[in-house]
Amino acid sequence: MTPVLVVCKYTLWYWLNTITGQVIPFQCKSWSCPEHRQALAWSWATRIAAEGPERMVTLTRVPKERHEAYLAFQHVVQGLRRRGLAFEYCRFFEVGAQTGMYHYHLAQKGDFVPVRVLSAVAEANGLGKVVDIRKCHGQGPGWYMAKYISKGLDTIPAGWRKVAASRHFFARVERPEPAAGWVLMKGIDKGSCKPAQNVVYQKCEVPNTL
Repeated sequence: MTPVLVVCKYTLWYWLNTITGQVIPFQCKSWSCPEHRQALAWSWATRIAAEGPERMVTLTRVPKERHEAYLAFQHVVQGLRRRGLAFEYCRFFEVGAQTGMYHYHLAQKGDFVPVRVLSAVAEANGLGKVVDIRKCHGQGPGWYMAKYISKGLDTIPAGWRKVAASRHFFARVERPEPAAGWVLMKGIDKGSCKPAQNVVYQKCEVPNTL
């Protein structure tokens, strides 16, 4: 049976600078896209590591019903905060390759949560008592994130979010002004991301940033 080549529906889209002629591939930033999701995973890993998380946390028994898992996790976070603990996180979801079990991996900032406390709160809210907390060292968070964010991209159940973060995990930054001259284009054949000859182009919506 001949394998089916799956490509992104935006594979013919690209950024064109009408001033310099520079061309940059367009990435759709969708976890379901087989062409761009690996690059998306690495960009998230880099962004999270740049925030300097203090600890890595793992919750090992996430319910397989999506809404149940969402509520359980929110109750864990609320339970920790009610104990007076500062707890900001960026959470990413993984399906165990061998066991099929669902896990949450968290980059955490704020107060240290003793394992016994996290275990008790997690178990009370349906996420199991087996947890793990490790202090971050050097470039460790980046490698850890890259490892787990890029794992299991083919096994994410429909409707589940691969990455989610609390409101104050990422530092607020001013959004830069759009770069001059950039437009988003769509061509019938852009080859190796170079302007092609005799190609019909369509000008598309231009977001604020690349």
